[in-house]
Amino acid sequence: MLPNFFHAGVPKSASATVNTLLRNHPEVFLPRQKEPNFFIRDDNFVKGLGWYVETYFAAAGDARIRGDMSIGHATGFGFDAIDRIAGLMEAPPKILLTFRDPIARAFSQYGMARDKGQLDRLDFAAAIDRALAAGPAINKADRRRARTGTYYASDADMDVYRWCMYVEPGHYADIYEAWAGTFGTDNVLVLLTEDLASDLQGQADSLCDFLGIARRPVEAGTRANTATGLRYPALRRMLNRLYALGPLRRVLNRPELMQLRKMLRRRLLSANYVPVEGRSGPDPATVERLRAHYAPQVERLETLLGRDLSRWRGDAAFKTVSGGDAATRPGAAPW
Repeated sequence: MLPNFFHAGVPKSASATVNTLLRNHPEVFLPRQKEPNFFIRDDNFVKGLGWYVETYFAAAGDARIRGDMSIGHATGFGFDAIDRIAGLMEAPPKILLTFRDPIARAFSQYGMARDKGQLDRLDFAAAIDRALAAGPAINKADRRRARTGTYYASDADMDVYRWCMYVEPGHYADIYEAWAGTFGTDNVLVLLTEDLASDLQGQADSLCDFLGIARRPVEAGTRANTATGLRYPALRRMLNRLYALGPLRRVLNRPELMQLRKMLRRRLLSANYVPVEGRSGPDPATVERLRAHYAPQVERLETLLGRDLSRWRGDAAFKTVSGGDAATRPGAAPW
């Protein structure tokens, strides 16, 4: 009953679209909770494999594919997941990696943290400056501490968050080598967000072939998440500060309080979301700084995949961005 498929990442690269494609497939079982985060979160992992299976896969039946779409596996917070999955799986699972222009991905992640999460109070340029400055000194202990949910409790931990969520997930060559080196290149598929936007049916067919399931027509209207902000930002900031307190977090994370936690999320968080029509793109200087930072990763990934990724190195038209997940509408903005 263990999963035999993982969508390992990266965040903000069409995970909602992939989830919709697979959730509608009769040969695939996905848990109701999109991201179980069992292999990422220490407080979940210590509950054991039995808890994981019973909680998320008890209803899988005879589904050919049982999937875990905890896309944080490919962030700095999730690097432990590779060793944990490899240590528990009798046979190598299928791994999907979705990659997107790394600067577009970083800006989208930042937008969610600022507009929806109320975590980042800096502009994009300042946030990237701090992330790049902090990155070389960030170690495993920093990541473990920050991924518990206290990253907004101090400036130093917020910088760990910025590196692990804005910058490091764009190190695609490192991510690919880590997963393919552990599970084998035949068990790892890379899809590009830009290809999902321009040829959703073709990419869906490639994914089905990779998983060994029947191809199916993409349903009309399949699209990305809509970017959202907050009607009352102060409410989210207050909840963030309360959740950063260890005692409250430990109480809310108890399994018996799962329904209460869902109710609070629905009443206090989801009801506070409003669509974001658009926001200005990143400033050219920050774009160029990130282009230079990511250039070695893009070149290595081209070699590893045997694909032309020159579109990630060219000049981009940073005009209006819609945020949210990867757009899958013809002609949609690449952000």
